Amino acid sequence: MGSVSSPYVIIVAGGTGTRLWPLSNRKKPKQFLDLFGDGSFIQTVYNRAQNITSKEKVFIVAPAPYSIYLDQYLPDFPRQNFMAEPEKKGTTAAYGYAAIFIKQLDPNATIHVLAADDYIADSQRYKQMLDTAQALAEERSAVVIYGAPPRSPYPGYGYVKIDKSTVASVGVINYYQVNGYTEKPEVSIATEFVRSDTYLWHCFGFTVQVNKLLSVIAKYDPATYEILLEVEKDLRLPSRLEEFNLGRHYAKIVESNIENKVLENLDQPLLVVTMENTWSDVGSWDHVYEILVNQKKDLNMKSPGTVYSVESDNNLVNNQGKPIALVGVHDLIVISTNTVTLICDRSQAQKVKQMVNLLKEKKPELL
Repeated sequence: MGSVSSPYVIIVAGGTGTRLWPLSNRKKPKQFLDLFGDGSFIQTVYNRAQNITSKEKVFIVAPAPYSIYLDQYLPDFPRQNFMAEPEKKGTTAAYGYAAIFIKQLDPNATIHVLAADDYIADSQRYKQMLDTAQALAEERSAVVIYGAPPRSPYPGYGYVKIDKSTVASVGVINYYQVNGYTEKPEVSIATEFVRSDTYLWHCFGFTVQVNKLLSVIAKYDPATYEILLEVEKDLRLPSRLEEFNLGRHYAKIVESNIENKVLENLDQPLLVVTMENTWSDVGSWDHVYEILVNQKKDLNMKSPGTVYSVESDNNLVNNQGKPIALVGVHDLIVISTNTVTLICDRSQAQKVKQMVNLLKEKKPELL
C-alpha cells in the first residue's frame, strides 16, 4: 500500500450513554465521564486523533448545548471545528453535515468517523489500523468499517459477515471483504452469528473519502441527502450557517441512521479492518467491570464516598454519596450519586436503559 495523506477526523459525540446511568445523565453524558482515571472519554479520543492528524483537521459533531463541555474538557480544540447540530436527527445527518463542511475545505479529503467513547488499549496499533483503512478507502474507493471478534451475542452492535477467504494483512492488521451487514439483531440471531465464526462486531465508525460518503448517502438515503444539498448551498466558508438557517434545514430531516440505511444495503465495495480484541464501546456497567478486571484496577471505581465490604466480591461500586455497606453480596453493580442509587445484578446491566425509560415517565428529574 502507498503512503497516505493527512486525513480528517470526525468525532461523533452526540450520545447520552443511558446504560451508564446514573453517572451518565443529562447534565454530564457518558463521553465526558472519567471512569478509568486517565481522563474523560472525549479527552482520550481527541488526544488519539492528534496522533493521526493535526488538530486543525479534527472535527466534533454533537448537539449545540454540548459546547459547554468542550470548553471544560478540550480547551485547545479549535472551536470553528465544532459541528453544532440544532437537534439530533440520527447518524446520517450528523455525518453528512460534517462531511459537507469538510468537502468545502478539501473535496478530496479522506475522513475517519470515530466514536467519542471507545475504549482502546493499544493506541499505536489503532493508528496502524486507521492508516490501513485510509489506504484501502483511497485505493479501492471503498467504505472501510472497523470490526472486532465478538465476545458475546450482544444485540446492541452491528454484525459484519466476512469472507474469510479474502483475508489480507498489513502488519498485525487483518482486513476482509464484507459479505453482509446486520445492524442490532435480536439476541437469538446474534447468538447464531457468534457461533458461525464468520462475523465480527462493528466497532462504530468507518473510513471513507468524503465524496464517496456523500454519494452513498445520496443513493441509499436520498431524502436526507436532498436536505444536505440545501445546507451546502447555504454554506459559504469561512463563515458558518446562521443557527436559524441550519435549524430550518434540520427541522425537515426525518431521523435516520446510516447503519440501517446505507451499511445494511450497500452493494458497493465494503471492507472491514480489525480492531484489537479488547475493544469496547463501554456501553454498559458490565463493560466497565470487564475493563477494570483486565486492567487489574480497583472495582471500587473512583469512589470518593466510603465503601465497606464483608464477604462480598466481584461487585462494581461507585459511591458519590453516603457510606455504602455490602454484606454477603456478589456480582452486583452499585452506583450511588447524591440523588439516586442504582443496584443491579451485573448480568442484567443491559437493562439499565429500561430503568431510564421508566424514569422518563415517572421521575424525569432523576435523569
